[in-house]
Amino acid sequence: MAANALYRAVTSQISGRIGRSASAVETYRREGRFQRWLSLVVGVSGAISGVEVGYMHYRGSYSRRIMYTPVILSTFLFGTGVWAFFSRHAAKTVLPAISALTLADSVIGSYFHIRGVQRKPGGWRLPMTNMVMGPPLFAPLLFGISAYLGIVASFLQADDDFGRIEFPRPAHSRHWAAPCAPG
Repeated sequence: MAANALYRAVTSQISGRIGRSASAVETYRREGRFQRWLSLVVGVSGAISGVEVGYMHYRGSYSRRIMYTPVILSTFLFGTGVWAFFSRHAAKTVLPAISALTLADSVIGSYFHIRGVQRKPGGWRLPMTNMVMGPPLFAPLLFGISAYLGIVASFLQADDDFGRIEFPRPAHSRHWAAPCAPG
């Protein structure tokens, strides 16, 4: 009996905390104040994508110099994403620049991957074989998702910016919404 009551008390306390946390996350998302955490997601996903791209291009023997660019840019994207987590200035200035550069590189990579499938023996006449054995078509676009999220994060507000948001002031002091003068 006592164990059952203890279990209910602990469960309600935990569910209350989770509910409040979920409510706070939902409020941040709804009000566009998710910049810090989305910047961290950009950094971590850029690092994971960079490791995957590095391995796959290593398997391709880095046969062209352009194959180094996504690996280098993923390092910058990781560093910038983590920096933007701690600095509002970096989130508004450096993160969108690195993200735009990475997004452009992923578009260029898409072109090279499509061309790589076309250059395989049989080209597009053997799509299943060449798409499986050739360069992965959607890998550059997957890498570009991290960059796209970086651009989105640069437009959001930081979590602690809520106190800085002000309602517009009335046009003149006699407006009905103007604060009353003391006295």
